[in-house]
Amino acid sequence: MRTRTMATLGLCGALLVGAGSALSAAGGHAQTQVDARFATVDVFRALQAYMQRPEYEQARQAQTDQLVAREAELRTRIQQNQQKLQLLTPNDPELATTQAALQADTQAYREFQQTAQMMAQGLAIDQSTRAFLEVHAQATALAKELGYTHLLATRLDTSNLMSEDGATSQTTSQIIQELLARPVLMAPVEDDITDQLMERMDLLKYEQQDEADAAPEAGAGAPGAGEGG
Repeated sequence: MRTRTMATLGLCGALLVGAGSALSAAGGHAQTQVDARFATVDVFRALQAYMQRPEYEQARQAQTDQLVAREAELRTRIQQNQQKLQLLTPNDPELATTQAALQADTQAYREFQQTAQMMAQGLAIDQSTRAFLEVHAQATALAKELGYTHLLATRLDTSNLMSEDGATSQTTSQIIQELLARPVLMAPVEDDITDQLMERMDLLKYEQQDEADAAPEAGAGAPGAGEGG
């Protein structure tokens, strides 16, 4: 199972590439204003693809494997002590030590659950931050090369927010993230550099792979699919 993580940081504010500041003229005469050019980029799209890079997925999978192994070890010890207690009599000399071991393992399991959650969140924050810094650097560099003075992080397309019949299958948190990803309500699509950024960072292959993994297998769920008749 491919591990995934969603970048849920507040990354939808405007990213300043460079300000078109006023330049002072000699002698205090009229100032010359540099023309501002604005571009937009879908930071969330780039981040979601970047997080599928092999080194990121491998780190998440390694952590998952470690946590699953530790959980299985604790569960096994708890079950063994529970089964042992069922066989012991009230006067058995091992009763007290077995009860103490069960209590200790149960407490260790509770602490493990808290630690595991913190570890998973920590890795997600670390990866999201590193990914954002790289996307930020590449996006601003691209915008400058294209002659833009400002770069706004926003998603322009709204087609996935609601279906034609007015229904949505997204959760509340997903909807909120989608709304926060669109702080700019209107901008020329000609000035959106998202596709160029995805190509520059070689992220399209990860996005396509993610979509392929999410798509249901052909014929899945169809009774008798593939059977001769």
